[in-house]
Amino acid sequence: MLLGIDNRCDTIGINTIKTEKLNLIQILNYWDMKYIFTPLKKPGWKAKVVLFAGGFGTRLMEETEARPKPMVEIGGKPILWHIMKMYSFYGYNDFILCLGYKQSMIKDFFLNYYFHNTDITIDLEHNTTEIHKSNSEKIKVTLVDTGLMTNTAGRLKKVQKYIGHLPFMLTYGDGLSDIDIHKLVSFHKVHK
Repeated sequence: MLLGIDNRCDTIGINTIKTEKLNLIQILNYWDMKYIFTPLKKPGWKAKVVLFAGGFGTRLMEETEARPKPMVEIGGKPILWHIMKMYSFYGYNDFILCLGYKQSMIKDFFLNYYFHNTDITIDLEHNTTEIHKSNSEKIKVTLVDTGLMTNTAGRLKKVQKYIGHLPFMLTYGDGLSDIDIHKLVSFHKVHK
């Protein structure tokens, strides 16, 4: 099953999302629950995951005038969050995001994510904060300004120093899929 916002592969277009919003949200809620409660981690290849999240999102202009396409929400969470949860389900928790258009919104999301998913007490008189319980994921995110007008290959080149010389995974930050990452990696290892 592949869910997305544009017409690449077998994606669901924006008109379908608007007219069948409840069905899509129900699908994603089921999909999301699967990844939240049944993490699948196999030992082995620990690659970083690079996500392109810097484009203008012109095919979804009514949504992307206000925010970058990876931050368009499906089921109450940004597309980017769903993609990262899928990789995390398979044990890939180290992400590098190639940012550009409206990057401050993506940076703000991750900078504030921990506190939005935590029970906290804030003492305004003494300017202290006590964290009680966090529901945050064990994910590491490197946010890289790759430029507003940089092309796809240029974005990848700008994050090379964060990737290093090891194999890595790469995908776009605006399409959801339900793919077995372990099978994908195994296929790659056999056919490289």
